[in-house]
Amino acid sequence: MIRSLDDIDPADLAQADALVIGAGIAGLVTARELARKGYRVLVLESGGRSQDDDSHPLNEVVSTGRDYGGVQAGRFRCLGGTSTRWGGALIPFLDADLNEAGWPVTMDDLSPYIGKVEELFGLAPGAYDDPDLLGNAENPDFLARLAKWPTFKRRNVARLLEAEISATGPIDVLLDAHVTGFIRQDGRLAGITLGSSNGTEHRLLAPHVFICAGAIESTRLLLLLDRQLSNRLPHADEITGRYFHDHLSCATGRIAIRQPKAFNRLAGFRFEGETMRNLRFELSPHSPLRQSLPPQFAHIAFVPGEEGGFAVLRDLLRDVQQHKPPSPALLGRFAMNMPWLIRAAWWRAVEKRVLAPNDGEVRLVTVTQQEPLSSNRITLSGDETDSFGIPKAQLHWSWSPGDVARLKESAQAFAECWRSSRFAQLADLNLYGDARIEAELGDAHGIYQPCGSTRMGTSAKDGLVDDHCRVFGVDNLRLFSTSVLPTSGGANPTMMMLLLALRSIGQLPDKR
Repeated sequence: MIRSLDDIDPADLAQADALVIGAGIAGLVTARELARKGYRVLVLESGGRSQDDDSHPLNEVVSTGRDYGGVQAGRFRCLGGTSTRWGGALIPFLDADLNEAGWPVTMDDLSPYIGKVEELFGLAPGAYDDPDLLGNAENPDFLARLAKWPTFKRRNVARLLEAEISATGPIDVLLDAHVTGFIRQDGRLAGITLGSSNGTEHRLLAPHVFICAGAIESTRLLLLLDRQLSNRLPHADEITGRYFHDHLSCATGRIAIRQPKAFNRLAGFRFEGETMRNLRFELSPHSPLRQSLPPQFAHIAFVPGEEGGFAVLRDLLRDVQQHKPPSPALLGRFAMNMPWLIRAAWWRAVEKRVLAPNDGEVRLVTVTQQEPLSSNRITLSGDETDSFGIPKAQLHWSWSPGDVARLKESAQAFAECWRSSRFAQLADLNLYGDARIEAELGDAHGIYQPCGSTRMGTSAKDGLVDDHCRVFGVDNLRLFSTSVLPTSGGANPTMMMLLLALRSIGQLPDKR
């Protein structure tokens, strides 16, 4: 059942076995899995049913470094959270990405849960790697991989799980519920305090607590917990909030296509049933380049104009994802681009491909892992608080000349691979010079894939959480967020977060 804290007395809520903080992707999937194990779950979401604006006042942070765009643009406080805007790419990391960085888990530990993620989002089963697609076995440095994207209707997790969270049952969702503190009893975390917009405060107790509030907010809550529980977290100053990092990404070249139809068949977004897949190129697990370059991926970006058919179709499907009716202006643009849309429908039905835009250009985009540095960190502000009197997160984030140099080297390495691949027969890759790449990178804001600030470790000396995402020193608290990933790897991190959460929940005893 979904209700607002402003409309009820929390004393009327049924006793919960688990409190889940956050009703985004991690939070709602966690609630569903716990309910299926027989737990009564109370999900606490600080936002309302939707967030119409692109920013939220409770997401404000104090910035002491570069401007990190993900502070606002990549965060949404509402039912469904980031999934209300999420692009949807799901792909597991390569095992080499974990092993080389000393993760306390391997892909052998996590891969049994991939099928569960695919089933949840209605994804076609099957491999993510295509070793033959590049067609240049003599160049072993890059591996072609294909991410899987849910349909637009299945990307919003609140909508996807609507039947399970709306009905009377084991899951209660409490909106407008702002976590203001933590309760300790007998040396354990016993529960949390909530603030409401009318100024009242409430106490909720439960034997299990899960923080699933996104990377920045989850880190802020852990810092708040450590302060309120008298520095309960071991090695907190050396670990908690530190090593915050993101992928760095920018266009690194222009692709001049000579054979459009053949190129679109090879490089265009493709469909397997309803599952859309897009091509990317990651460092091969056995490439010698791994000795000098970080995990990374390159992808071919079809950049449309704003008035063509591709942009119209994109905007229409985004409205579907947000459960919004199309505007009259969008319907007018749809009518104007009908010839291209008819061709696109043919390509979708017959070629099983997304038709490339009829305007714009095609670029190579290089995405590299930023080096995790202890100096990039989240702390609690000493003098600025939110509207509930809780210290705001203070973020110091930057990237180094070394990060930029490695991005350029990554682009050069892939250009070498391109020249001996089957793609070179269909299009020319014209790599930008160093000055152009630096201009494209500009004042990079990250790509909203934050990791590292509550990292996993083998012990409390090198991590905040263990391999099951249990917080060291607080054994009934688990944290499911991309912030637990020690490194951001060579792919989008959402799949890895979900695999870690599913593995951790699977370890809990059933209550049925």
